[in-house]
Amino acid sequence: GIGFSDLRWGVGGWIIWRVGRVRRQRYKWVSLIAMRIFLDSRDLINLLEGRGPCSVNEFREHLQIGGHEIALSPTVVFEVAAPLNNPFSKTVVTRLLNELETLPLAYLADGQIQWKELVSGIESFATEREYTPIDPYVGRFDAAIPISGPAPTALYLNHGLAETVFMIWQELPGAVGRQPAEWVDRLQSVIAADRDLSSPPGLAHHFREKLHRDFKMYKIPAPKFPLAELADWIYASPSRCPGGRLGYEIFHHLRKNLGDQPEASDFGDFVHVLCIPYVDLITLDRRMADYVRRATRGWADDPSHKIRHDLSSIVKSLNNSELSP
Repeated sequence: GIGFSDLRWGVGGWIIWRVGRVRRQRYKWVSLIAMRIFLDSRDLINLLEGRGPCSVNEFREHLQIGGHEIALSPTVVFEVAAPLNNPFSKTVVTRLLNELETLPLAYLADGQIQWKELVSGIESFATEREYTPIDPYVGRFDAAIPISGPAPTALYLNHGLAETVFMIWQELPGAVGRQPAEWVDRLQSVIAADRDLSSPPGLAHHFREKLHRDFKMYKIPAPKFPLAELADWIYASPSRCPGGRLGYEIFHHLRKNLGDQPEASDFGDFVHVLCIPYVDLITLDRRMADYVRRATRGWADDPSHKIRHDLSSIVKSLNNSELSP
């Protein structure tokens, strides 16, 4: 077995753990920089179903040693729970969610990111100060679901993750699982229409139209200053409303790639990329990771260094932060 002893401060603000093992001992240096790690649904499901590079218990130990957390979003949770919609599925969703809840979690309200960023952008621009970053994390999973206002399950103080998801599935079965086929068709239609334009507007200019639509979608009252000025100010720096900006750029890189057709999984991926500014590591498939790298090339604070392609790469990154002299 492994026993920990001799916890003390080391050189340069690190902690040294003396790790005792049978017949031998070694020292391991553990980074004090705690990270929030976002796993897409593929990697998370593989981990929970025992198909990952390590067991759930081993991964939990990796996280706990460094003080790391899983940044967990409703989009990912509902994809994990997708078998609830298939009466013939042999997957026990309750077991997966209970196992997931044993990991150190930080609930990331992905559906609230663009709205909160925009509100912060409006307030910052109106008061002539630099953009104030938002905090998209909440204390409970159900608080991450609505765009604003209390969650419908907020009164159930002792509900675990599985119970909350099951209740939502009973009330709104369509909320659980991957996006319906008609949404994919709608995305393909929008991209096809944009590709048919003989001279599409530049991205900076078109961002004004995007902001106009966002104001309507989130029911934000029109500001007293011209909306175009706000749009130009936000677009001038990728650090302003960074999640929304990243999603906007990636969408248009996909639109420009005539050989690439949108897939059902793209809906989840588009939501995942909104989270990149708010996590330290994230897994994305190689296709979407390539779009992120294209979209952020030349940015002063390029977030593409956070991307890993699978859970094995995450575990390797965590191991690299534990230096064994």
